[in-house]
Amino acid sequence: LDEHARALAERVQALGAAAAQHAKSTAESAQAAGTAAAHDAQAATQQAASQFEQPQDPNRTY
Repeated sequence: LDEHARALAERVQALGAAAAQHAKSTAESAQAAGTAAAHDAQAATQQAASQFEQPQDPNRTY
Protein backbone atom coordinates (compact mmCIF):
# COMPACT_ATOMS: atom_id res chain seq x y z
CA LEU A 1 0.00 0.00 0.00
CA ASP A 2 2.87 2.36 0.81
CA GLU A 3 4.44 1.82 -2.63
CA HIS A 4 1.06 2.29 -4.31
CA ALA A 5 0.49 5.53 -2.41
CA ARG A 6 3.94 6.82 -3.36
CA ALA A 7 3.38 5.97 -7.04
CA LEU A 8 0.01 7.70 -6.95
CA ALA A 9 1.53 10.77 -5.29
CA GLU A 10 4.20 10.94 -8.00
CA ARG A 11 1.54 10.75 -10.71
CA VAL A 12 -0.48 13.48 -9.03
CA GLN A 13 2.65 15.65 -8.74
CA ALA A 14 3.47 15.07 -12.43
CA LEU A 15 -0.08 15.93 -13.44
CA GLY A 16 0.06 19.06 -11.31
CA ALA A 17 3.30 20.13 -12.97
CA ALA A 18 1.84 19.49 -16.42
CA ALA A 19 -1.29 21.46 -15.52
CA ALA A 20 0.81 24.35 -14.23
CA GLN A 21 2.85 24.40 -17.45
CA HIS A 22 -0.33 24.32 -19.52
CA ALA A 23 -1.80 27.18 -17.51
CA LYS A 24 1.38 29.23 -17.97
CA SER A 25 1.35 28.57 -21.71
CA THR A 26 -2.33 29.49 -21.93
CA ALA A 27 -1.72 32.70 -19.99
CA GLU A 28 1.17 33.64 -22.28
CA SER A 29 -1.01 32.99 -25.35
CA ALA A 30 -3.79 35.12 -23.88
CA GLN A 31 -1.34 37.91 -23.11
CA ALA A 32 0.01 37.81 -26.67
CA ALA A 33 -3.53 37.88 -28.07
CA GLY A 34 -4.41 40.81 -25.83
CA THR A 35 -1.32 42.71 -26.92
CA ALA A 36 -2.16 42.08 -30.58
CA ALA A 37 -5.76 43.17 -30.05
CA ALA A 38 -4.63 46.36 -28.30
CA HIS A 39 -2.24 47.10 -31.16
CA ASP A 40 -4.99 46.52 -33.73
CA ALA A 41 -7.36 48.78 -31.80
CA GLN A 42 -4.75 51.53 -31.59
CA ALA A 43 -4.04 51.29 -35.32
CA ALA A 44 -7.75 51.38 -36.13
CA THR A 45 -8.25 54.39 -33.87
CA GLN A 46 -5.39 56.26 -35.52
CA GLN A 47 -6.72 55.40 -38.97
CA ALA A 48 -10.20 56.59 -38.05
CA ALA A 49 -8.85 59.80 -36.53
CA SER A 50 -6.77 60.55 -39.62
CA GLN A 51 -9.89 60.27 -41.80
CA PHE A 52 -11.48 63.12 -39.86
CA GLU A 53 -8.50 65.49 -40.00
CA GLN A 54 -9.21 68.63 -41.96
CA PRO A 55 -6.87 69.21 -44.88
CA GLN A 56 -4.84 72.37 -44.49
CA ASP A 57 -5.54 75.03 -47.10
CA PRO A 58 -2.28 76.86 -47.84
CA ASN A 59 -4.21 79.89 -49.09
CA ARG A 60 -6.20 80.31 -45.89
CA THR A 61 -5.00 82.29 -42.92
CA TYR A 62 -5.61 80.40 -39.68
